[in-house]
Amino acid sequence: NFNYFNNSIDQLAFTFINNNKPNKLAWDWSPAIFLYGLAKYAHKSQYKTSFINYVHNYHNHFVKNDLPNLNWADRCPSALSGLELLKSFNNKIAIPNIQKVINFLKTTKKNSLGSINHFGTNSWMARIFPQSIWVDSLMMWAVLAVQFGDLTKDNDLLEFGLKQPLIF
Repeated sequence: NFNYFNNSIDQLAFTFINNNKPNKLAWDWSPAIFLYGLAKYAHKSQYKTSFINYVHNYHNHFVKNDLPNLNWADRCPSALSGLELLKSFNNKIAIPNIQKVINFLKTTKKNSLGSINHFGTNSWMARIFPQSIWVDSLMMWAVLAVQFGDLTKDNDLLEFGLKQPLIF
């Protein structure tokens, strides 16, 4: 039953947002993927305003308090929910956060394949593990590169993002 499915998603989302204050979530991949899904799902929910406000408050926290060091793949996907706010709801709160991640994607060293080391170049993980690419990086930063490149008509960024699945 479709209505039950929607109600279950609403219940799951409300349980999460009621138990996790947006200013306490990390700028990291696990809350990022949830928030991106929440922002995409909000269109279908009767609680759209609550869900969008939650994502807005998450980004507002990082606009006011700055982002952690953007130095590897797991620090990029939080920008996706901000981009969804911008594209679908004309909510511009996350533009500074998105731009910082885009700057990282544009300026970080690329490997011989034309991709980005999953652990970056100056993270503690990069000092421990050899250079590598992980398929989840397609979600961590390649989706953002494609969507932002398309939105802003940044052909270099769009092309970079579109090449990643072939590289991987």
